[in-house]
Amino acid sequence: MSIAQSMLPEFDQEMANTRRTLERLPEDKLEFKPDPKSMALGRLAGHIVEMVDWCTETLTKESLDLAPDGKEAFEPMVAKSRKQLLGALDKNIAEARKALAGTTDEQIAKTWALMRNGKTILSMPRV
Repeated sequence: MSIAQSMLPEFDQEMANTRRTLERLPEDKLEFKPDPKSMALGRLAGHIVEMVDWCTETLTKESLDLAPDGKEAFEPMVAKSRKQLLGALDKNIAEARKALAGTTDEQIAKTWALMRNGKTILSMPRV
């Protein structure tokens, strides 16, 4: 069994738990901030959905540059409704699972880099 195949049961369990948690998100509280310095609940929930997509990004690309040519390439997700949030989550889960299921031990051992404006922030094996 490959490394990626051995990770799939845990991935499935964690994604089911994540979805159950986000299904309970109170839509009337998306603007709530526990502290003025905090992100709003809708942004925090969007961040969780974005993190699932990081799996696909990491497994299918050699690197990710957050600000290519010095320009921000990322627009943060701010949930406007539970339906929007769960739709994006389901899409990201399906894509991440497909990427993980199709990854070989050789691919998962290759180095991946997180960059900003062409400069490496971190570089390490995908696994």
